[in-house]
Amino acid sequence: MQLTTLEIAQRCQRTERTVQRWIQHNTIKALHIQGNLYEVDEDDLQRFLPHEVVDSLSERISALEDRVHTLEGLVSQLTTHTPVRRLTAPRAVYEHKTASQPEGTITLQALADELGINRRTLLDHVRNPEKHLEHIAIPKPGRPGEHERYFTEEQVTAVKDWHAAHKH
Repeated sequence: MQLTTLEIAQRCQRTERTVQRWIQHNTIKALHIQGNLYEVDEDDLQRFLPHEVVDSLSERISALEDRVHTLEGLVSQLTTHTPVRRLTAPRAVYEHKTASQPEGTITLQALADELGINRRTLLDHVRNPEKHLEHIAIPKPGRPGEHERYFTEEQVTAVKDWHAAHKH
């Protein structure tokens, strides 16, 4: 078949310069006819084609449908649903009220918020025996050495007084 270097390049999805180099280095067998026109065997072109080239419209449609089907398969492989953690709104760790909270008490977190100090700072003050800050410590089930800490109204008043006296 007689083709120009541009037509060969379009069929092979390469640049015209690449096709000219192929012809120059005998990578592709082409007989020069005139100007930019070459006689090329169709079988010699096959190895350079990115996909099967078809001439009739129905064959083209069928080939394109096959390519679309192949690509859809690849896309579905890439988009298979992998387990993903659900995004939930962050929640305060110490905000919950347990069933074992004594009636008329306030949690350590709530008191720390009320005083405007960090929960951990208040916990350190409460644990320090030299500060004599009384509170209720109920052991957490299944968590040895950990306690839920609460304050009665009288204990809250004592902590507030101590905090006011020792503010920096």
